[in-house]
Amino acid sequence: MKDAIDDNRTNATWTAKYPFTEEAREYIRLHAPSLEEFSKEELEHILEYVFNRLKREIEGKAPVEWTREFETLFYPLAFAIIQATRNIVLQRIFADRESKKAFSHLREEETNDILHIGKSTFNLKLKHSEKDDNYLIYLMDYLKVASRFGGGRWKLTNRYVEDGFVYLDKRRTSRIIAEHVRLHIQRKMEEEITLPPIFLSYSERLLKQFKARIYEEVIFEEEYLRHKVDPAEFPPCIKHIYEVAVRGEGLSHMARFSLVTFLYTVGYSVDRIIKIFSRAPDFNPQKTRYQVEHITGSRGGRKKYRIPSCAKIRAFNLCIPDEFCRRLRHPLQYLRRKKKRK
Repeated sequence: MKDAIDDNRTNATWTAKYPFTEEAREYIRLHAPSLEEFSKEELEHILEYVFNRLKREIEGKAPVEWTREFETLFYPLAFAIIQATRNIVLQRIFADRESKKAFSHLREEETNDILHIGKSTFNLKLKHSEKDDNYLIYLMDYLKVASRFGGGRWKLTNRYVEDGFVYLDKRRTSRIIAEHVRLHIQRKMEEEITLPPIFLSYSERLLKQFKARIYEEVIFEEEYLRHKVDPAEFPPCIKHIYEVAVRGEGLSHMARFSLVTFLYTVGYSVDRIIKIFSRAPDFNPQKTRYQVEHITGSRGGRKKYRIPSCAKIRAFNLCIPDEFCRRLRHPLQYLRRKKKRK
């Protein structure tokens, strides 16, 4: 059951840091003008600030902060502008940015506040052990979100579990809650709501500003048609990894390595591969480019790594065989076999 609104947290500082919480919504209700009032000329400078800051954040630039009171207005106004665009690309970018902000704050937060947000906002079964300074999250709550992250450290086999609770440190607990923030925002964006015309005008400006980027993302959804190998023809193991990456979910190191080597071999460019990984919740452009270029032999020792064999893919629990996989030793053999049987 969710906790009641905490009056001690219903303040400007809390609202600026955690605008998705019930306390923040209550603070805005009590102290901020309604959305309709922002149609007034004397408040338009606030919307202009929000619009310009949104542009910076979509471009990946650091925001220029205003006063604390004005900072409390950014989230609800930016949310309204983004929601009015009805554009999934901009909505996803906004959700990702807000998730990362929450993560940066939560890592430095007091234990009681972390517990409060997890339980009150996202209805998580979450507690803290003062003895070893670990957070304990209910197993099912953990699995719902951890499955989206890449890396072996998130696998249940690598976590300590006792009495139905998974033990986590502060950083990983913050990461779990931050992912809930992202999912929460994406769900709220889908709700139908009537907004004042002023927000529609700003949303149209935003769509025009980022027309090229939005178009690029749309092409990303359909570009497989231009490749020599349709992802529908990929070996099932690679196809699954590819689909997870396209959905923006996390992948293990071996899954990423297998996907990069396969895609590069069948004709994908380095930039195209990086674009596929750009939807991951922990995407880092510089780090991703370095890793992809290293694997494909574009930098470093210029060694081009080969696609892992079927035996190696099985060893890392990535194998998802179908009727074409019998007695295959290598994923590329799958393409040849499937083509012959057509």
